Amino acid sequence: MDKIFNFIEERTGHIVMMVMAIVLICTILVPIWLFFQEGFWSVSYENNGQVGDFFGGILNPLIAFLALIWIAKGVKMQKQELAETKKALEESAKAQNKQANASHALVQLNALAALLSSLNNDEATIDKKIRDLEQMEISLGIPGMNVNAINNLNQEKDEIIRSRKNCFAKILDYLDI
Repeated sequence: MDKIFNFIEERTGHIVMMVMAIVLICTILVPIWLFFQEGFWSVSYENNGQVGDFFGGILNPLIAFLALIWIAKGVKMQKQELAETKKALEESAKAQNKQANASHALVQLNALAALLSSLNNDEATIDKKIRDLEQMEISLGIPGMNVNAINNLNQEKDEIIRSRKNCFAKILDYLDI
């Protein structure tokens, strides 16, 4: 079917010119020629009916053929437009998926950044508590008085450092570094 469409499309200009020439001959030159034929062109219904049948017999298939060409070109054009639309929709879907993935990664990175900030604040608070406890020992002159509390705070600080390392690892995974 595509071969027929391609053949018609390649030769459409020639076909249309040929059909227009035939129509021109049939509608203008043939009646003039018939008018000058002695005895042929008369007012009888029989002769006029034959002339009308002649024009209808020639013009009807030509017009039907032109309509067929027009429909065939329309179908081919719609087929091409449908393929282009399908391709554009597929590209649009891919772009939307990329954008959704990027948005998801950004949300995850923002959450990890907030977690890092929180961990940094917690570590700073623990460091301040440790310094305060050490200052208290120095000011009271009782070394080792807060050893258990300081050890517990250092364990909390170590846990925060591990959490921060895990958070950095997740960030590097998202960034593919």
